[in-house]
Amino acid sequence: MAIIKKLTDEKWINLYNVSYENKNKEWNSWIFASRKSESEINKKENKPDAVVIVPFYKRDNRYSLIVIKEYRPPIGDYEFGFPAGLIDENETPEETAKRELKEETGLNVAKVLHISSPTFSSAGITDESIVYVFVECNGNISTKENEASEDIQVLKCSEHNIKTFMSKKKKISSKLYPILIMIKVLGLKHLVKRMKKL
Repeated sequence: MAIIKKLTDEKWINLYNVSYENKNKEWNSWIFASRKSESEINKKENKPDAVVIVPFYKRDNRYSLIVIKEYRPPIGDYEFGFPAGLIDENETPEETAKRELKEETGLNVAKVLHISSPTFSSAGITDESIVYVFVECNGNISTKENEASEDIQVLKCSEHNIKTFMSKKKKISSKLYPILIMIKVLGLKHLVKRMKKL
C-alpha cells in the first residue's frame, strides 16, 4: 500500500511524496519527480513517457551514427546524446520517433529496426520510462524545426570518430554511452545488421 501526495504544481513536471510500507512493515517516505498526474501514477500502467531515437544514417551502403550536442540547463553545459522526445497522447512510439527525429535533426526515418519495451531512466528520482527506437534514417541535416528553447547541434559520426565521444572531457548521456561501447565492440555496420534481426 502506498499514499501519494503532490508537492508542486508545475506544467511539465512535479514532485510527489510517496509513503509506503516496506518489507519490515515500517512506513517510509520518498520524494520523486513525475510528468504524470496523481491518478495516472496510481494506475501504475507500463505506458512509456518518451522515446530515445538511435539513428543510423545510411548512404551508399555505409552507416554513420547520428548524435546530438544539446544544451541541458540542469547540468549547465552541453551533453552528447540522441534525439528524444515526449510521446503525445494517442501517439505511438514509432510516430513520436519520426516526429522528433525530423524536428531535432531534419532527418527522416527510412526504416524502424527495433523498438524496445519501456525502460526506466532513473528509478531513484523519477518514474519516467522511455522506449528506445532504433532506426535507419536519411535526408539532409537541419535544425530549422528546433523549438526556440532548443540549442542543438547535429553530428554525423563515422566509426572512426566515435572514440572522440568516449573522452572523459565530454558530458555523455547515459543512453548514448552503451551504444558507443556496442559500436566499439561490434562495429557500426555489424551492430545495424544485428538490430535488424532482433
